[in-house]
Amino acid sequence: MRILKRIGIALAALIALVLIVAAFVPKVYTVSVTQHIKAPQETVFLYLSKFANQKQYSIWMKMDPALQETITGKDGQLGAIQTWDSKVDDVGAGEQEIIEINSEKIKVEIRFKRPFEGKLLTSTTCKPVGAETDVTIEFTSESNYPMNLPSYLFGKSYMEKSISTNLQNVKQILEN
Repeated sequence: MRILKRIGIALAALIALVLIVAAFVPKVYTVSVTQHIKAPQETVFLYLSKFANQKQYSIWMKMDPALQETITGKDGQLGAIQTWDSKVDDVGAGEQEIIEINSEKIKVEIRFKRPFEGKLLTSTTCKPVGAETDVTIEFTSESNYPMNLPSYLFGKSYMEKSISTNLQNVKQILEN
């Protein structure tokens, strides 16, 4: 009986510690990844502005060959929306919408429906560097307490790795 009491106290202390730490962890974080691509800025920007091209480079879209996706509006222009639905949990269901676009930057709002509900912003900037391009993707996530702790600890590094992989895929496609 004494051992169960100690285990219970230790478990309660551990939970309290996690909740206290979560109170000091940011609820909002941004991941930023830049990739140099040996292709003209106009080519890179046009390619990245189209939702349809994500089938070729997005690790999430490649996870499910049976992914159901629809694009409404004019792909690559303000207001275009891509919806997706997958039976693969890591892909889930949701939609993304181009909420701002100019000659160098695309801002997209992503709205997740499954496996969890959420909303985040991402922006893609294509800066010309001579005849080549520097692409920077920024991903901003916000999580409520206490989910901000696992989101910050695990989600941040996962997103950095995922964005880096996507940009490597884009680089390979556009440079070949």
